[in-house]
This record gives sequence, structure tokens and C-alpha cells, in this order.
Amino acid sequence: MIDVTKVITLRYVIADKTVKCYTEGLRRFGHREIQVWHLDTASAGKLLNFICNKIINDKTHLRVDQTIADFAPVPFQIIDAISPQGKPAFQLTYERKHPAVRRSSVSTPKNIYPHTKNKIICDRIDHTDITELG
Repeated sequence: MIDVTKVITLRYVIADKTVKCYTEGLRRFGHREIQVWHLDTASAGKLLNFICNKIINDKTHLRVDQTIADFAPVPFQIIDAISPQGKPAFQLTYERKHPAVRRSSVSTPKNIYPHTKNKIICDRIDHTDITELG
């Protein structure tokens, strides 16, 4: 079994009151990179590690319009996207008004993004099985 945290890098972009997290390394395994927006860093990291584990270790193939419902009570829909490197990617979207989505904030380093006033409001996902998320 491959430890996805050692072969896939997660990159976080915090700007304009938005948090974006994307993978780097799935292309080495013949898959599109994956990105998700508006989640706090912990939820985004756990979600992407969970999905990368399914792709690499469980040999799951993702497709556009597929729904991922086994991570949390919130279903994630897969749509077409472009990675920051300009390559085809998958983006995970979700209903932000779903009852399992909670509001949270992410602190940012002082003076790096002064227009965010050091807090970014984003979403937190309540997970179903913490032991499975790594």
C-alpha cells in the first residue's frame, strides 16, 4: 500500500477570501490532478488525501459528473477544471448550504494578504470516519 501523503503534495492558495487546495503528483500515476475550493485547510487536506488513497491504492477512476458520497455526509460532485499548471484537472464541488457544512475561518500570516484582514471565512466538513482519513 502506498502512503499518499508521501507521493502526493497538497498545495494551498489563500487569496481574495478564498481557500483553494490542489494536488501535485497524481499525473505521475496517470490521473488528473484534483482541486477543491472554499474548504478550510484541514477539511481540504483530509478530503484530497482520502480521494488520492482511493485512486492510487483502491484503483478507483474518477469521471466528470461522478458523485463522491463516502467521505462525509456532504456529497461532492466532480466537474472539469484546469490545474494551476494549465493541465486538465478535476474540481470537487459541493452544496455549501448542506447541513453538514460548517462555517470556519483560516488565519493568514500578517501582512501577506492584508486585504483579507487576517481571517478568511470558509467551510469545514464534518467527517464520518476519522480513522479512515489519515
